[in-house]
Amino acid sequence: MKTISNFLGALSGINIYVYGLGVSLSLILVLFLFWRNIRKTSYSEEKLVDALFAAGVVGLILGRVFQIVFYKEAYPGGLLTWLNLVSYPGVMAFFFWAGFFGYYLLFALRRKYPVKAVLKLLLAPIVYGQLLLSSFSLLIKIGWPEILIVVFYTLLIGIYFLLTRVFKKISFKERPILNLVFYLTIPPFMVDFIKEGRVYFFEQKLFSLEQSPYLILFLAALIVALSGLIKRKK
Repeated sequence: MKTISNFLGALSGINIYVYGLGVSLSLILVLFLFWRNIRKTSYSEEKLVDALFAAGVVGLILGRVFQIVFYKEAYPGGLLTWLNLVSYPGVMAFFFWAGFFGYYLLFALRRKYPVKAVLKLLLAPIVYGQLLLSSFSLLIKIGWPEILIVVFYTLLIGIYFLLTRVFKKISFKERPILNLVFYLTIPPFMVDFIKEGRVYFFEQKLFSLEQSPYLILFLAALIVALSGLIKRKK
């Protein structure tokens, strides 16, 4: 395993970090792709982009809260430490996405937008944003977890491309909820098996604390998908 300095330099007294740059560029990529998708619809660009920012804030707060709850020993010092994302980074990814999509879906329902349609607008932006951010993580720390997360996202994007463009599986394209669940659960769940310092759920030594919600969500999505497939065949 090789670790590279995260510090890039300072600009006008502001420290610039590799991962911070990755987060910024990934956010720009997500916003650009999301905006481009909205332009192909009749939805309000301004309202959907505003909702995306608000969803990000809600997700960040929820992910940070659960990170502190589950890893309290890493955040000594009380409120000032909890709010200091620079010196004490860390957001629990699953709960970030839970807060993000929870807010985004509530917004869509309030505006009476079709849930599948608005989620489809986010599918490609989020996946490509995740791939870019994972690549920046690989620039900081070269290890098997960092390598495999990039490989998983690349493979999933490749599989999706084959199914939708090469084999023309239109029905696959019309399942944005299932697609998003697979993209957001499979890579982190699988990579966690080889991470160091895993915290296990209850006293079992198989699935870690962070893997548990991903596993539950993945199984729930799989059951729903299989149930729908069985009903269609009947």
